[in-house]
Amino acid sequence: MKLKWFPLDQYARDGYVRPAMILLSLFALTIFGLIVGDFSVSAMPEADVNLLLAASGVPISAHIAQMTKNNDVQELEQIAYQDQLTGLRNRRGLIEDSRSFFNTPFSKDKRCALMLLDLDRFKFINDTLGHAAGDKMLCQLADRLRQLSTDRLKCYRLGGDEFVITWTGGPSFVQVDQFCEKLIRILSHPYQIDQSEIEGGGSVGITWARESDDNIGALLQRADMALYKAKTVSGSAHRFFCEQMEQKSRLKHDFKQALRKMIFTSDFDLEFQPIAYASDLAFSMFDVYCKK
Repeated sequence: MKLKWFPLDQYARDGYVRPAMILLSLFALTIFGLIVGDFSVSAMPEADVNLLLAASGVPISAHIAQMTKNNDVQELEQIAYQDQLTGLRNRRGLIEDSRSFFNTPFSKDKRCALMLLDLDRFKFINDTLGHAAGDKMLCQLADRLRQLSTDRLKCYRLGGDEFVITWTGGPSFVQVDQFCEKLIRILSHPYQIDQSEIEGGGSVGITWARESDDNIGALLQRADMALYKAKTVSGSAHRFFCEQMEQKSRLKHDFKQALRKMIFTSDFDLEFQPIAYASDLAFSMFDVYCKK
């Protein structure tokens, strides 16, 4: 489509006429802005903006295309960093937001605390009541967590029934402990699903950032160990990460690796030792020992 300029279109190709038209248009718009009292392109009527663009030799269609492109970028960013079900920031959003405190010089007094939580019996709810009921439960939990959000407290959904809360600014052990007790009460509050009340509950694992950490993955790994420990406790509970958990996890990993290697190379023997009752010497069971 051919772009129309001012009525003097037949002179538009003249190298002297176009600059004069641009200067006259800018001068007229400037006078208009001074009269109004607030001159800015963003505050101008759309017709005046189009007029200015036309006088400047910028196609109006290109201006509209750029605006559309900017809107598309914002929409794509929202899709990329926001969980579509709950509206919370997702894993990508957590990674993006965490760069700020990893790029800041480490200070123990201002280190970040990370809490990883999930719901109890969520798979059972999905299997018995359906995924729609499970989705409603997750949305209600997200609404509760959103009410806890502050400038220092941020909530995220990793996926499934796993959520993350980051607390920047160096919260103390006592502060986090008291907050997690409140969080457990929030998780345990009943959920209203299709005119039915479902009992809630959940577990929380907590860790702090270390000076050696350079990404959020290390914190999530330690928080997951603490969460696993919390889930071994009857009912809802929260547990802090400690070095013993990491040592136990490392020993378990090394044992699995060694056992896998032994099975692959057949480098082991099984020894069966019978166990009998002392009264009649009748065999009751066998103990099996693995010898390398």
